[in-house]
Amino acid sequence: MGAEIGDYFLGTGCPIATNYFIYVSGKLRRTVLGGRIALKLMRLFIDWAKANGAHELNVHVTSGIHPAQTDKFMKRLGLQPYGGNYVIKFQS
Repeated sequence: MGAEIGDYFLGTGCPIATNYFIYVSGKLRRTVLGGRIALKLMRLFIDWAKANGAHELNVHVTSGIHPAQTDKFMKRLGLQPYGGNYVIKFQS
């Protein structure tokens, strides 16, 4: 997991915790242990954000891996959808 807390890019005085990635190994992702790892990481992130004065917590989901399950997981943790992700893939 990678994350930071900082001011919103258009203002100051309102720290936002932003998650850049959370990754659980493909071997573990669909197992009980993988679910526990993901849950623990997210709870640690939420607790860390609160303890460090964040006014808001953002999680960016861009992988496209199991989007329906990811949505259900995030909502169970109290997060709500906000905006969306869009991409154009270019050939190398």
